Amino acid sequence: MGIFHRFNVKHEKKVMDLYTERELDEYEAYIQEKFGKCEKVLHEIVSTDIHLDILIVPPTDDSPFYKLITMGIGAYRMSVPKEVSGYELEHTELIVYLPEDWNLSSDDEKDYWPIRLLKIIGRIPINLSRYAA
Repeated sequence: MGIFHRFNVKHEKKVMDLYTERELDEYEAYIQEKFGKCEKVLHEIVSTDIHLDILIVPPTDDSPFYKLITMGIGAYRMSVPKEVSGYELEHTELIVYLPEDWNLSSDDEKDYWPIRLLKIIGRIPINLSRYAA
């Protein structure tokens, strides 16, 4: 193979891992039942592998915390060790609790870092699978 072979290779386009409409409806109902009504969604604008939105459930008297909950990570089936394969851990979402006085409207890194962290951690299994071959 010559040096120019790479220009002739047709790259297989990966289809994004997405929830079905039914799965989204079930997930949203679950979030509302377990954590409360979602007041705002931070929509991901550009998605390359999964569509990772962050749901924001506001504080209440019973739970004085913001709950930032990912929606989209679980559409990707993760590899798990054989020892735990029977526990249905291949799909997951993440949640972060923040104090009720957290400034979620700020673009300042001191306020935005939990959102950034959810987005980074959410893609770790996908990024690892790219290199595990």
